[in-house]
Amino acid sequence: MSTETKFTKGIWDWEHDECTSSMIQVDSDIGCSICRLQSENDAYLIAAAPEMYKMLDDLAKGRGTDSPIEQLLSKARGESI
Repeated sequence: MSTETKFTKGIWDWEHDECTSSMIQVDSDIGCSICRLQSENDAYLIAAAPEMYKMLDDLAKGRGTDSPIEQLLSKARGESI
């Protein structure tokens, strides 16, 4: 079951700033910044989140609202914690 998301649009990417911390940023028309991190591993994971969400959403189609995948997507949308 696919539900409309309200996530920041665009491709998420990360880069090091002058302070050597990692900064996750969204490449979009307005260049919106999401968060700052110290861990490159966290930066990789967060930058991949939109693609992982899309893949899981595609897998969830036709599986019903009780599937573990749909429950995880619901949690990502803030619908259940």
